[in-house]
Parts: sequence; C-alpha cells; structure tokens
Amino acid sequence: MRLQNEQSREGYVDVFETIALMCLINNDDYERRVDYIFRLFDFDFSNNLDMNEFILTIQTVMKGLCKIVDLNPPSLQDMEHFADRFFSSADENQDGQISMNEFVQFVKQNWELQDWFLKFADIQTYENALRRHQEKEQFMIQQFLGFKNIKENDIYVKIKSNVDVFFPILKRQLKDMSYQDFELLTKYLILVSNALYKDQEEDFINYQGYKSVINAWSAFDGCDINYDNSIDKNEIEFLIASMENYKPSKERIQQELKNIDADNSGNISREEWIKYNCLDKFSSAKALTIFYLNKHAH
Repeated sequence: MRLQNEQSREGYVDVFETIALMCLINNDDYERRVDYIFRLFDFDFSNNLDMNEFILTIQTVMKGLCKIVDLNPPSLQDMEHFADRFFSSADENQDGQISMNEFVQFVKQNWELQDWFLKFADIQTYENALRRHQEKEQFMIQQFLGFKNIKENDIYVKIKSNVDVFFPILKRQLKDMSYQDFELLTKYLILVSNALYKDQEEDFINYQGYKSVINAWSAFDGCDINYDNSIDKNEIEFLIASMENYKPSKERIQQELKNIDADNSGNISREEWIKYNCLDKFSSAKALTIFYLNKHAH
C-alpha cells in the first residue's frame, strides 16, 4: 500500500485523522499519546507496525495536523519519501517492523519530527525542550568564549568582559533578537554579575554571571513555543524540567508558579523567570548562608 489521493472507502481516512489528532493533541502524557497512535494503526494487533501501517500513520497525522492549522499538506510523494526514510531510522533491528518501543523512541528522539509537531500543533516534549535549551545555551556561551578567545576550562570565576566592547559584538550575533529583549538581557547580565561580585569594576560582566543568565534565558527560549515572552501554566513544567533535567510534580509546578509569578497574571514573563532564577534564588541562598555562619559563630 502506497499513499493514495483518494480514500479507500468513504470517510475512512477522515475518521482516522480525527481520532489520531484527538490522541495527539490531548493533555495526556506524551508517551501515552504516542502509544495511542501506535495502537490505532496496528491493524493486525501484532504489537508491531509494518511498512504499510507506518505509512498510513504518517499520512494521517500529517494531513490531519495540516487541516487544523489551515496549511496545505506535503505532497503524497514527499510524505511517502518521509515515511520510507523514517521507517529505516526507526526499525533499529532491521526486521521490517517497528515495535512499540522503537516507535516511541523514534518519535521522542527525532528532532525533525518533534520540531514539526511543535511548530504546527504546539506539542512540546521534555526531550525537545531540553535540546532547544542546550543548543541555545551552547551558542550563547560560545559568544563569550569567542570574544575572550579562551577555552572554558581555562576560565577563572572573575574573568570579565567590558560591556562597551562586548555588547555591540553580541548584538550583531543576535541580530534576530528584538531591541526590548536585548535590553533585558544586557540589564540582567550586569545585575547578576554585580550581585555575584560586589568588588568588581562597574560596567563589567563576569563569566559566572553571564553563564547563570544565559542558562535561564536559554531555558525560557526553549519553552516559549509561541514566542510571546510568556510561559503559561501548561508550559511551565517543561521550563522547570529543562533547567533541572527532571520532570517536576504537579505540586512543584504550582509552588514555582506561585513563587515566580510576581504580578499574579497566571503566566510567567521572561523577566520574572530571569529575576527569580538569577537574583532571587541567589539572594535567598546568600541570606541562608549568612544566617548559618552567624548561628555557628557563637
């Protein structure tokens, strides 16, 4: 069975498109959603997808998603090529079938597919949020290291960059960043560096402060899927997970939302997130340290 322009019988593909989309865009755990889709197209109940079943899975999901976002679906030839290529990648033991585990791992680790889901269906995963966070962070760290012309393992805590020289260079590298975002970024690079090292010269940033801000900034970028500088209650779990590399509990999510959401909007702004992670936490930790030292000094 190759991809067809016409449905094999009236309503057949449309019904499956609807069911597949219901599985895909509900609020259930991501792996459970993938499990539902796998079982939907495992027509012979073999707990494996053969090539025909896999092709129909790709066709149905892509066509259904394109319909709900009002996009023209890829051509049948492109979808067939896409399915053939992905089948070879997913079939790890090359037995001509894709097991449930192979299917789940393939969907979770294929960044091309993950980004497609993210762009057209706002479907985020912990793995993709972490990957997007790390890629942005690595790029931003290299801007500092490249400017200083040094290697990371040669860096001492107080290595500094003069902002009058560094910021214009950084701005050129971040040409797609808005003026407002760049102003916010540079503001916190200076604030956090000064908070870490009170005795340093004015208008300098240090590597430790830079890295702290960039880590939080990049995590936010990886989870702000609609680019509105705001994280809603459905996105915050991915934000916390990408920062700490573990899935937070519902109680932790609610507590963090309460801690960070300074204006009680129900969402977390980029500035609230950066301030909380890079200044508020630092101030709290410093206060606790001083309290502990004073307590044990007497």
